[in-house]
This record gives sequence, structure tokens and C-alpha cells, in this order.
Amino acid sequence: MKTVFRLGVALSVMAFAATQAHAQDTTETDEGNGVITVIGTPSENYFSRSAEVGDRLGKDILNIPRSVESIPEQLLTDQHVRELSEIYRYSPNVAISDGYGGTREDYLIRGFRRRDDVYRDGVRLKTNNTVDPSTVASVEILKGPTSDIGQMTPGGLVNYVTRRPKLDPAYRAEVNFDSRGERQGFFDATGPLGGGFAYRVAGSYENGHTFRQYSDQERLFAYGAVSWFGDNGTEIRTSFEYGDDSRALDRGIVTVPDPTGKYARVVADVPRKLSYHSPFTQRDADYIFASADLSMPISEQLLFEAKVVYYDENSSDVHVEVGGILSDSTLVRYVQGNDDRDLKTQFYRAQIRTSEGGIGPFSAVIGAEYRHQTEFWINYRGPLQVLGTVTDPMSDLLVNDGRDYVLRNKFDVSQTDYGFYALTDITLHETFVVTLGGRYETYKGAFDNGSLLSGAISAMDFPSGDKFTKSGAIAWHPTPETTVYANYSDTFQPASYYANNPTIFPAQNGRMYEAGVKQALFNNGLMITGAYFDVKQDNVVENVDGEARLTGGQTSRGFELGVVGSPMKGLNLRGGVAYVDAQTVSAIPADDGLRPRNVPSWTASLWTSYEFKDPDHPLVGLGFGLGATYGSDRWGDTRQAFMIGDYTIVDSSLWYYIPLGSGPQLRLNAGVKNVFDERYYTSAGGTYRIGVGTPRTVFVGLGIDL
Repeated sequence: MKTVFRLGVALSVMAFAATQAHAQDTTETDEGNGVITVIGTPSENYFSRSAEVGDRLGKDILNIPRSVESIPEQLLTDQHVRELSEIYRYSPNVAISDGYGGTREDYLIRGFRRRDDVYRDGVRLKTNNTVDPSTVASVEILKGPTSDIGQMTPGGLVNYVTRRPKLDPAYRAEVNFDSRGERQGFFDATGPLGGGFAYRVAGSYENGHTFRQYSDQERLFAYGAVSWFGDNGTEIRTSFEYGDDSRALDRGIVTVPDPTGKYARVVADVPRKLSYHSPFTQRDADYIFASADLSMPISEQLLFEAKVVYYDENSSDVHVEVGGILSDSTLVRYVQGNDDRDLKTQFYRAQIRTSEGGIGPFSAVIGAEYRHQTEFWINYRGPLQVLGTVTDPMSDLLVNDGRDYVLRNKFDVSQTDYGFYALTDITLHETFVVTLGGRYETYKGAFDNGSLLSGAISAMDFPSGDKFTKSGAIAWHPTPETTVYANYSDTFQPASYYANNPTIFPAQNGRMYEAGVKQALFNNGLMITGAYFDVKQDNVVENVDGEARLTGGQTSRGFELGVVGSPMKGLNLRGGVAYVDAQTVSAIPADDGLRPRNVPSWTASLWTSYEFKDPDHPLVGLGFGLGATYGSDRWGDTRQAFMIGDYTIVDSSLWYYIPLGSGPQLRLNAGVKNVFDERYYTSAGGTYRIGVGTPRTVFVGLGIDL
């Protein structure tokens, strides 16, 4: 009943916004004296119809025969997003996973976990860090695999698109605060340099804390890019980015035996701020990212494109793990950490594709990619510390004795892959398009691990493997505003080189069948989507009676319905509802058929905002947003010993633009996250690793646009 009430309140306010929008004049400019004054947010900031993943041919999202969505930067601004995990839950069938104590990107798409790696401008990057939203121009979420990308988990991927130089000058600066300790400043500037050159510089600094004990956080981000736009359509872009992130590695709270006997365990009923880690817990990470892009016409119908990326990340951490709880509620903990973690990635791409319109009935791209990654780190663990209880952990008395090594191991892992891919659209009729794609990829890896205490070594240089992945789709366009599609894609993942197992296993396999409909309404201002999917992964290594077998896997079947767009001036909508039946496939009877941990069967969300646009209206420049997200019950571990429950989170936002002459404007914003102060858990990383959702939080900000 409480959930229904909260959703009802949210939907009632949303309905009121829609009626106000319909009643208003849609004029956005004032030309009374020959001067055009635009007050507020440009409407195009809310709705993106392009995506860099899911299609290499530059098509409108409406015409891409698969599920892909683009979340623009403006939505992140209105919702005051400080971590990308906040925005993921507004996408159907996307949920949050453990994230190594909140220090890494970690999410599930259609029931499949994707951790430690994200895509940046279409390039796969493993990272031991979170993405600073200050670098993001938009977030793209691709549902399911796509063969031309190569190895990936079959559930899908997240790609974030970075800010890019523009010839039209624009400047923005803002400061933000919240009631839980956030203090952050940000600036962004772009414009022409002359001679076809344009620049972009952006940066942010944050120094604060969260609602959790011992949760200080400091984050620095700086970005610079230069582009050259040639008269013949050539574009060259170079960029450089530096980031530094320090925060607590927070394992959350713990579970205890269930006194009712309904489940084996339940989440401990303790204050949300209570921490089982100590004040010395810290994760420090810094990185540099450099890239160069080239797009050059080589004929009237062909483009040559190239990309080079270099990424170097260094990190270290010291944190506290709960190893057990004694029968009298006494905690058994230990200090663990990682030293000298160094992660490097090199990436190269070259491709030729047809320009807009293609060649006759064909639009195509053909290319090659190379990726090399190395990672080194030293992991250590200290002795057990028996101290405190579940309700009174006495965490400030823990000793940082991790250097009294019980374990100290070094890990050195490398992997290389390169592939050739092709993708083509064939227009059989003006209403029928067939898409075919494939990729042939070669991969190899090695590890050189060992104990620094005993001197024991475990090393393996794996032989090269290769895999061909393929995809096909058909799209029917009965009207220019309608797409009915069906597709098939398969993918793979090499057996993990991080498993410290010298046995050679074949790659994991993944495949997906999907069928759906996309419909544009309100003069292409609103898009409604629906899809049914059937995703499967097999050939996963599992331990059966002490023997490694290729009998593991997972299946996920379900549907998604979504709506996004601006049906009328000033009104913006984004929402969806989804269901997934995710099941583990295993030769172990106790595991077979179970729903994976952290996966909700049902997810739903709706965010709506409205901004007064009529220059004659007394409230011109005032905007407000209201949204709600829902996730059904989730299991907290693979054997379903405990649940972390469902959640219904309501967020609100309010902003007001004050014009400063004919161009510049101030933006005042405020809002409340988790309006009803719902107690919920974001994810579970195990029996003693339950992530705690943020309580009600009030935020305010001041920005200026020039």
C-alpha cells in the first residue's frame, strides 16, 4: 500500500504538469525589439535520436533494429546525478550490482552482470574506478549483444559519450551542495579558435562525504580537446583527460541469522549510517586518458575513420572485510588491500563506411580493431581482529595491521585481441531493410601470479584463440514513424585470465533473439518502444564435485516497454516497465534454475519534467521534475539464503532561470532525492556486503550559462 501511495502522488503531480503544458503557448523566443531572447533549457537537450553503439552506420535510433537508448546530459543535470548508477535505474531491466564497495561501475542488464568495464565513445575500457558525470555528454545503453563489437557479456553494455568541441561558443559554470555533505564545482567552455579549429575545456572538483560513517570523498576531473573542421567534411579531434578519485571502500552492512526461520539470513536492522569499516579505509585512484579521432571523406560516398586511445590508471586501497559473525554477535574482521595497481589499455581502430544515403541499396562499414591491456597489482591481507558487535561495531578501534601479512600475492595479467568486422544494411524495398554483420576476432592472454611470502608461482601463457560472431536483423517500416524488427546476435567471452587457473577452456558463448516495435508520435517528438528478448549464455566454467566443467550458464527471457521524448513544448517524459525471467543454468542441482543475485524480476520508472516556455508567462524559466523508480524483490546471494527486498524511490527537482541580458542566464536549482526516505538496499556483494541506499537528501545548486 505504501508503494502504491507514493507512486500515486508522483503520477498525480506528473499529470498536472501535462495539463499545464497542453494549456500553454509554446513560444520560446521574444522578438519584440528584433532581439531573440531564449529563457530556460533548449528543448533539444532532452531527446537524443542518435547512438554510437548498436549501429556503426549513423542511423536514427528509430530505425536501428535493436533496443538501444540515449540518455542526454540534461537529464543528469535535472536529477543532480553524482554517480552514473543513479541514472541506470531509469532504464528498463537495468539494475545495480556490488561495484567493489562503491568504487567501480557495476551493473546488470537483462539479468547479466557487467562489471569493471564500460565503453567510452565506443571503446571498451576496463576500469577500477567510477565515471565522473562531469565528463559525460550522454549515456547510451545497448540491450543485448552485437556481433560487430566482439567479446562482451550477452546482456548488453553502457557507453558514455564525452563532451566535444563546438564552433558555437558556450560557457557554463556551477556549484552544488547537498544535505549529506556534497560540495562540488564544475565548469565547461567551448568555442572557435579560428581557421576551422574549436576547443573544449571542462573540469570539476568535489570535496565532501556521504551519509555513511567514515565516507570522505575527494574527486578532481580535468578535460581538454581540440577539433579541426575542414571544408571538405574532414574532422580531426584530439583530447586529454585527467581524473583523481579518493573515497572510502565501503562494504555496507551485514546479514544475520533470520529469527523467523523464513530465510536463512536477513539484513541486520541497524542504522543506515553504521559502518563496519574504519576511518583509515581508503581507495585512491588516478588516471589519464588520451585519444585522437579522424573522419575524412575519401569519395562522395565513402568515409575513412580512425581512432587511437591510450588509458593509464593507477590505484591502491586499504579496506576492512567482515569475515564472520560469532554466535554472540561478535564481529570477526580483517584488513585487506591492494598496492601498486597499474592498468593500461591501448586501442586502435580503422574503418571505411558509406556516407549518409549509402551506395544504391547498400550502406556498409568494414574495419579492424586492436586492443592490448595489462594489469599488475599486489593483494595483501592482515590477521583476524575480533572486536565489536553487529549493533556496536567499534570500528574506530580497528587497527590498520594489513602489513602484518597473512597473505601477500602479486598478480600480472595481460590480454590482447584484434578483430575484423563488417556490417551492412540492404534495402530490399523502401519499407524493408535487412542488416547483416559479423566479426572475426583473435584473442590471447597470460598471467604471472605468485605468493610474495612463500615464493610459489602460478603462470600461464595461453595460446591464441579465435571466434567468429554474427548477427542479422530485418526491419519493416510500414510508415516513416514505425519500425517493426526482429534480430539475432551472438557473442563470446574468453575464459577469465584473472581466474589464476592454468587450464585451457574454450570461450563462453552468448546469443540473443529479439523482436520489437518502435513508434514515433507527436511529429517525432515522442518515441514508444516495445521488445521481447531471449538471451542465453553457456560454456561457463563451474566447479562440480571438485572438477571444473563447462556446464554453467544463464538464460534470460522477458520484455521491455519504454517511452521517451517531448510530446509538447516544455514537457519531457522518460519511463518504462520491464520483466525478466533470469535463471542460472548449472549441473549442480542446488543452483540450477535459481534467479541470479541482485536481479529484480520487475523494474519500472517514470521521470517527467515541465518548464514554462511562454515568454509572456509570469513563471517563464521555472521548471520542475518528478520521478519514481521501482525494483522488485532481489536475492542477495546465489543460493538464495536471503533477500534484499524491493524499492520504490521518488525524486524531485526544481529549477529557475534568471536572464542576464539577451544571452547569459543564471540557473538556480534545488530538489529532494528519495523524497519519502525509503530504506532500501542497492545491491548485495555477499553475506557481509549489503549496499545501503541513500536516505532523503536535499540538494541545491547555482549555475550560469553564457
